[in-house]
Amino acid sequence: MTRAPSPSTGVQVAITRIDADGAGIGRVGDDEYVVPGAFPGERVVATPLVRSRHHARVHARLEQVVAPAPGRVRAPCERHPSRGGRCTGCPLLELDLESQRRAKLDALRALGLDADRIEGSAFAAGYRRSAKRVVFRRGGALALGSFERRSHRPADMRGCAIDHPLLSRAADAVADEATRLGVEPWDERSARGELEAVWLRTDGARVLVTLVTRQPDARFAALARALLGRGGIVGVAASRRDATDNSLRGEPARALAGDATLECELAGIRQRLGPLGFLQPHPEIAERAYRDLLLTERGEPLSGNEAWDLYAGAGVTTRLLSARFARVLPCESYPESAAALGVEAQSVEQFLGERLAEGRRAPTLIVANPPRAGLGEAVCDRLARTGARRITVMSCGPAALARDLERLERGGYARCGVRAYDTLPGTAHVEVVVWLASGASPAP
Repeated sequence: MTRAPSPSTGVQVAITRIDADGAGIGRVGDDEYVVPGAFPGERVVATPLVRSRHHARVHARLEQVVAPAPGRVRAPCERHPSRGGRCTGCPLLELDLESQRRAKLDALRALGLDADRIEGSAFAAGYRRSAKRVVFRRGGALALGSFERRSHRPADMRGCAIDHPLLSRAADAVADEATRLGVEPWDERSARGELEAVWLRTDGARVLVTLVTRQPDARFAALARALLGRGGIVGVAASRRDATDNSLRGEPARALAGDATLECELAGIRQRLGPLGFLQPHPEIAERAYRDLLLTERGEPLSGNEAWDLYAGAGVTTRLLSARFARVLPCESYPESAAALGVEAQSVEQFLGERLAEGRRAPTLIVANPPRAGLGEAVCDRLARTGARRITVMSCGPAALARDLERLERGGYARCGVRAYDTLPGTAHVEVVVWLASGASPAP
């Protein structure tokens, strides 16, 4: 990136779409302008800040909305920048739900993902059931929040209107008790401190807290005991971390006080969630996506002799598939989740390689729910070689999904249907389910 010249007056930009982060995108001459806070259909004035070294792209600051979008509303959260806050985690909060979903569908179509519709529900404050918060110092106290867009500047999230109220209360309890006990927040620049981040998950009645630490777990035993019973907290665990990546996940977590797991339900499946296990942030909408994985693109039930569940996670899909298929083989790389499934932790690439080496008969269905980075070339190549009649992919990374679909289509699979799910209203995030079949779409 290079610093763009700042004109004495801003540049007028007509916004046509949003990017993967929810920023408005428009063109000025040959340049693509990226303007956070601007929405499709708007004409805005923006000040150029930084120009990309390798692309005709300029990152700009919104100065004025000349012609607002019809769906522009007041953000319902006081932590939003438009209301004096600094949290940039919900960039679409100033749009009504209909406008948000229209913008998300248009962004998908720009990637070649022509979804038939986007599944959602009425917006309700406090819908998020899971959250990760970074820890930092604010004045003389410890605070929990998120990093501002494309930076490592922390923003306070106390009073967040989007997280479930129990998560907000639990986060406040962690901040207050850690401050009282003199816990030092981790500082990346000096590489000093004790507490780096906090994971918070709730079933709507109870909260499980995981402390991501830079010191031995014993240092946090007093904090864990102090937190039990505060804000619905029923269990506290710790995961020590030495890495410098952005995963905010350390070593396998160890329970410090109270319950070691949280029991949750999704799509009628009861599951026990460990300290670092994954919980869908919007269970109501996620449930629709999980149920659609067991259907064709036309809504007809799938069944057969064998199904493979790749990136199986907590095992919800595995158990749903088990009601329809004679045999289900799950694959999961994270040890905690793999142990709950009763299988050896291994990568999807390794799992597929072993099945191909066995010369195993092709399964009726393969379900894959990869991380945001997608399947990747090696996994797509092995998937195409399995000969499975159907492959259904559920993805939280649309750009990576578009690349994966091109690879699978080159491998002989045809796209039968695409559907989107609005699992995180207020953000640009969207889950996408794509149905593929070997050659022409087979009968269900």
